[in-house]
Amino acid sequence: MSSRLEVLPNLKNLKCFTHFSLKVDSQCLLKNPLKDVSVRYNQGLLPREEGSFTAVFVLSGFSSEGSKNFNFRSFENSFAEDLDAWALDKTLDPYIYIFVEAWTLMGGSQFINSAGCGRYEDYIVTELVPALKDSLPKGYKIKDSVVLGGSSGGYGALHLSSKYPDVFSKCFAIAPDVDFEVSLKQELYHLLYLVEPYGGFKETFKAVKSGLVNTKKRSFHQMINAMAMAACYSTVDAEGVPDIPLNKDGAWDENLWSLWLEKDPLFFLRERSESLKKLDTLHLTVGSSDQFLLQYGARKLHSMFKSFGVNHVFEEFEGNHFDLGKQRKKVLTLI
Repeated sequence: MSSRLEVLPNLKNLKCFTHFSLKVDSQCLLKNPLKDVSVRYNQGLLPREEGSFTAVFVLSGFSSEGSKNFNFRSFENSFAEDLDAWALDKTLDPYIYIFVEAWTLMGGSQFINSAGCGRYEDYIVTELVPALKDSLPKGYKIKDSVVLGGSSGGYGALHLSSKYPDVFSKCFAIAPDVDFEVSLKQELYHLLYLVEPYGGFKETFKAVKSGLVNTKKRSFHQMINAMAMAACYSTVDAEGVPDIPLNKDGAWDENLWSLWLEKDPLFFLRERSESLKKLDTLHLTVGSSDQFLLQYGARKLHSMFKSFGVNHVFEEFEGNHFDLGKQRKKVLTLI
């Protein structure tokens, strides 16, 4: 694995940060099942003044990726510009921000190792984290690392911090994917009729890989979301196509579904309670009217954490799943 940090032009007129790109030539992502690129460019922000800083690894939600935090937005700042403004007015302390690039053909990786997508967990923990540390200019040092994300990024934050508390000392999860019985099962039923025009799930999956699916259709996002979760959580056949736990008649495969449930934070966090206790900060927040019903799973996590004696903060805000971006400033003040 090779890496290189490159300073980028200051197109956003940032006052407190230098915009950079960290190239990682990943060995973990070589020959991944979806044939996605293994060379990744992770954009980030580096404080202009040298020193010792907390590194904030930001995980994107499904169908998004790191560079979007720098994109032009009409009549409002990009997230990168907001971070610069908050540092300028001292609302936030300066941190090193790295926006993790883990895009896949299916729209996301959930930041885990999977047979259907590839080794994105290993890429982050064994390649990206040390690459950032080793590539920083002289005069900069990372004193600790935290992980922050919303939706799929929130799922990744819970997974990575609970499995590697010695790597990520703090976890901030905003509306994480959780409680598959409530939030994901219904999506799989919808998937059944969405893939019918293409001849079924496996045929549709192959069509997506071949670029033969109309991505502009209104139903595409719902379809690709469920397909991506299959790629992340399921077993795969000899062709690398995921299996789903129900057939075209809606009959459920409980054995396969039980394997999916092992990837549910309600399951794996129960097994990692001692690791969670090692975290300096565990912050969980969710909107009270989340369209994907993630508020119910978040409440269950809160109850579970309390029962295990895991020190954490749980908050609900008035809003829905599309208000997650508004919570990032509040969460960052807690670092």
